[in-house]
Amino acid sequence: GSGSGSGSTTISDFGNNNQDTDDNNNNNDSCEKINGDYRHLQFIDFEYAGINPRAADIGNTFCEFCDMNNLVPDYAKEYPSDTVQNVFIMSYIRANNDALATKVLNDMSQEDRELFLYTMRQEIGKYSLISHLGWAVWSLIQNKQSSIEFDYIRYAEIRMDGYHMFKNIFW
Repeated sequence: GSGSGSGSTTISDFGNNNQDTDDNNNNNDSCEKINGDYRHLQFIDFEYAGINPRAADIGNTFCEFCDMNNLVPDYAKEYPSDTVQNVFIMSYIRANNDALATKVLNDMSQEDRELFLYTMRQEIGKYSLISHLGWAVWSLIQNKQSSIEFDYIRYAEIRMDGYHMFKNIFW
């Protein structure tokens, strides 16, 4: 709520009625008209594209703070702290919804602002579970299909380790 303690603001308030993000999914046209000429656009990683709730994309971003690519994530140390998450959330809100940013920064009491940010961190944290599960499944598929030399089984294991750790925290 706005200082009165009534109601709560959720991640769906970031945009217009829980707008989803368009991550890698900006493929409305396969060509772009530039100076009267059509030029072909190349989309990469299109197979990973999807429309996700904003909390899912932010949760995945927070998971990527951890050293996944080298197969040595230290989730407890590398997952962003509450302070870093709060800075990220507020920056995201400022960039996407000036009215909400004003409400959170200026109109809410300190207690309500802390509750708002806590609620955002919890919702984002729950979506981090989906990130871990999705990348674990992806890795198992890649283990069978990819010609790239990489320890996909180990990657799936560390993603499942992350899933179990964060499930204990956020669920």
